[in-house]
Amino acid sequence: METIEIKSMTPIDEAVKQVLQFAKSIGQRVVADFNGFIIDSKNSHDKNLDLYWHYMGRPDMDINWEQRRYEIAKEILPMIYRIECGDFSIERMAVFAVKYTDTLIKELKKKGTNNENDRFSW
Repeated sequence: METIEIKSMTPIDEAVKQVLQFAKSIGQRVVADFNGFIIDSKNSHDKNLDLYWHYMGRPDMDINWEQRRYEIAKEILPMIYRIECGDFSIERMAVFAVKYTDTLIKELKKKGTNNENDRFSW
């Protein structure tokens, strides 16, 4: 595991990018101290930001929804492929992945909803 130093005036978003880029370039886990918070390359960009804002007492601040959308769709696509097993083209599966992702993000963005503890009311 490598440790890097982040300049004190660096915005959190940029600090996370630096850690992740350095980890990718050396192929190892990288951590950095950011004003008492540890940025860890084992976490995604958004996960580091979520943890940071929680650490700072401000959950759900500065969520990069476009980046989150990309990460969720990237995770969903292989699942759709396994389920459909070639019944659809890869383009069609990508469309489904993005639609599922957008629906999930819409639910996550709803104000006043505690998504972790909600019960389904089907």
